[in-house]
Amino acid sequence: AAAAAAASAAAGPGGDGGGEPAYTLTFADGSTRVFGGVICAVGHHWQKRWASYPGQERFEGEMMHSKDFKRVDTFYETAPAAGDGDGDGGAGGGAGGCDGGEDVDAARLAGRKRVLVIGGGNSACDIIASAAGAGCGAAHLSLRRGYWFLPRMAFGRPLVDTIKPWMPMWLQRLMIRALLKIVVGDFRKFGLQQPDHAPLVHHPTINSELLHLIKLGKVKPQRDIRRFLGGKRVEFVDGAVEEYDLIIHATGFLVGVPLLPDPFVRWFCKGNGGREGGEGRGSAEAAGKAPLVAGISDRAVRRRRCDHGTVADDATLDGGAQGAGAALAAERDVGCGAGAGAEAGGRGGGGGGGRGPVRSHRALPYPDLVQGMLPLRHRNLFVVGIGQPRYGAGPLVTCVAEMVADAAAAQTRIDRPLGELMSSLGFQPIRDYIMDPHLAFSGTLFWMRLM
Repeated sequence: AAAAAAASAAAGPGGDGGGEPAYTLTFADGSTRVFGGVICAVGHHWQKRWASYPGQERFEGEMMHSKDFKRVDTFYETAPAAGDGDGDGGAGGGAGGCDGGEDVDAARLAGRKRVLVIGGGNSACDIIASAAGAGCGAAHLSLRRGYWFLPRMAFGRPLVDTIKPWMPMWLQRLMIRALLKIVVGDFRKFGLQQPDHAPLVHHPTINSELLHLIKLGKVKPQRDIRRFLGGKRVEFVDGAVEEYDLIIHATGFLVGVPLLPDPFVRWFCKGNGGREGGEGRGSAEAAGKAPLVAGISDRAVRRRRCDHGTVADDATLDGGAQGAGAALAAERDVGCGAGAGAEAGGRGGGGGGGRGPVRSHRALPYPDLVQGMLPLRHRNLFVVGIGQPRYGAGPLVTCVAEMVADAAAAQTRIDRPLGELMSSLGFQPIRDYIMDPHLAFSGTLFWMRLM
């Protein structure tokens, strides 16, 4: 399918309920087509989220986002010789690409960059492991806070397979704490900070190589960046100063639905600091009353992006009040999460006039999509992929596809928008992008029966 640049409703008889809706889609090549329904399977791993620090524009080295990292060739000033170890540096690549053996020629050794990776998620750990395996001049990992680094395997099986659907969250957390206490011990012995949150509060980082490479001295953990000093120098919050040739922002992604601006999708907040309260409790009624993000121009988003410790990708902001751009501006216009801690991924400048860390995912704006899928005001319109199940969405793909098909079939028999009907039955917009995969699976089966 062609990439759609905008979508607008050509109101059929009755608009939201008096006749069959028609959606006119304008595609990137300028062509238009009319459809009776639209499924937006946009996902959440496409709109890059960047870190922002004082003096960052003065950095003279290379800077890239983890989404653009594909091969370990990135770590060299000149491309390595053919057949000289070209392992894939993508997710799961680990340290298996280049081993820095003696057969590497002197020119290639001299061309290895000093690398800093920002972030503590799965991509960050895989990339820094690849950098260490490539024998880079330096392989440093900047962490704003403590993270729970979980092993890939436990008791001879993948760690995620040891967590059973019947286990309540408190038992899952207790099991993870006990496992790490036996297998890993105190994270501070690795030069890392202690986690400031319970396990599974944020998306888990599953990586078995990082702690091993830290102990071998191939990866060096650093604190959060305080500022850029000019040239290739970076100062950290503990006063350390280092030089880097390449900085990779493994800082996550923004959530947005760019095809569906207001009134298709509106955005609300559930309260400052990630606490549910006031008008932002997340119900459909509250979503209708809460401050909404609407009519935010591309220029406004560009102007505010640095004020919020987040740098947006300019190329994705065309089109005015689109979901991802609205998420950036919403922190100011809606007042989401003032003073909240940042989620793994976004982070802001500290000191030197910085505005502090980017808000947590719990304080970001949320779409008024019932169950993260159904718009309140329009029929035959569905959004798939807003939520992020822990450990990955693979096991849910089939049942979610069937659920969407059932919902589309059910909508043909109902005059009211399905989202409005489900809201009247007590179903709500999502309140957190992170989902328990077992609850998501059982919830999907329930929805299929209900449809």
